[in-house]
Amino acid sequence: MSVSEQIKGRSSERSEIRNRPGLSSRVIADFVSIADAVTIFTAGCVAHLFYFTFFATGSWQLSLTASFLGAVFSVALFRRQGLYALPRLIRWWERIGRLAASWTLVFLSLATLAFLVKVADAYSRGWAIIWFFVTLVMLLFVRAVIGTVLQHLARQGAVQRHIAIVGCGEQARLLIDRLTAEGELVSIVGAYDLGPGWETSEPYSIPNQGTLDDLIEDVQRQRVDDIILALPRSDEQRIWRVAERLAELPVHVRLAPETFDIKSSQLRDEAVGAVRMSTLLTPPLSDWSRLVKAAEDRVLGAFFLLFMLPAMALIALAIKIDSSGPVFFVQRRHGFNHEIILVLKFRTMSVQEDGQQVVQAKRGDDRITRVGRFLRRTSLDELPQLINVTRGEMSLVGPRPHAVAHNVQYASMINSYSKRHKVKPGITGWAQINGFRGETKELELMQKRIEHDLFYIEHWSLWMDLKIILLTPFRGMIHPNAY
Repeated sequence: MSVSEQIKGRSSERSEIRNRPGLSSRVIADFVSIADAVTIFTAGCVAHLFYFTFFATGSWQLSLTASFLGAVFSVALFRRQGLYALPRLIRWWERIGRLAASWTLVFLSLATLAFLVKVADAYSRGWAIIWFFVTLVMLLFVRAVIGTVLQHLARQGAVQRHIAIVGCGEQARLLIDRLTAEGELVSIVGAYDLGPGWETSEPYSIPNQGTLDDLIEDVQRQRVDDIILALPRSDEQRIWRVAERLAELPVHVRLAPETFDIKSSQLRDEAVGAVRMSTLLTPPLSDWSRLVKAAEDRVLGAFFLLFMLPAMALIALAIKIDSSGPVFFVQRRHGFNHEIILVLKFRTMSVQEDGQQVVQAKRGDDRITRVGRFLRRTSLDELPQLINVTRGEMSLVGPRPHAVAHNVQYASMINSYSKRHKVKPGITGWAQINGFRGETKELELMQKRIEHDLFYIEHWSLWMDLKIILLTPFRGMIHPNAY
């Protein structure tokens, strides 16, 4: 299939529904390395039970020590040999010889080490031979199972990298040819021109999907994992101008090599498909950090929701007794990557605003009901957002979601405002426990809030999240600005 057909085909597949990120190749590699280590260690234990039950007596300590060292050294060598690269894991049968040779090398190295330190006589040769062959069989079996699962996931698109190319010249054409050679592991979303005002006269070699502005809109409504700049490396100023425009997006931004020979493919840094390229920008949460954050939200979110259900039921009853209208206030707000989500709150006002203009609550606001005033002062009106967390739309900790009308207003007034959408919005956040919450009468107050949001995004850790959660009841829930 030609490059033009590939691009046109992808264009017809666009959807208004954004897909979630696929499985990380780094996480998959780490998982398989753990599986290999467990396999080798388990094989040593199985060999010990079999040999020393039926043929001799021996020390568990010696077997466990050798099995542990074999697992550690094997994983290190397998990684060095590139056996954890995703294409090799999927087409596992192509690397059977290298896998067997690497395990044999480790086994012989351990035997040599035992001889040199004069402990070889303490080990049973019978156990060692059984361990070698049991390990080899188990490794191949585990690789076959993992490879079969990954093939199934690849057919479903779960391990694909969805890639957008910036640049439509010959460099971009060569890049797409190289990437699409990976088959089901790479999906080209499209190629984009820089557009007017970028002083480029590079002739087109492939059709383009639009300009840089179109690319930003497309990333916000469909899945894109990587944006690759197919631009001359000598044009450093233009490269960083483009990267700055893309900095608000939660994707990897990379710089492609200008040629694709063997030397240039070893430039650096990280491989996308079969091409190594330099990484200019990375999303704040990726690989293991994204999994840890998701697990934190699902586990703690479900726990807090169950724990607070009785209180939420009493609040709902009080709202119905106090004033007419629904229990919940549902408002459209921007979530991760500008996705529109429906955020839940307990209704605290006699009116519900969710239009082009939303008036912030003020001290003494007569729209606030009696129960609503108590709920807002204690921040208990936010409790229904635990449902948003368990749905995967929000996080326990993150930048607070603003009304859509406020987002549009402040995005045009504050630089880097849109970068807060590189993570999911949260029920509480770094800005809130530092006092930047409630009404923002002055632009400076919103600027301070955004500065704290971006600090959180750039310095995220599990420990920081736990710290914010623990401090929220004391510094985030009851606050002079909560009214």
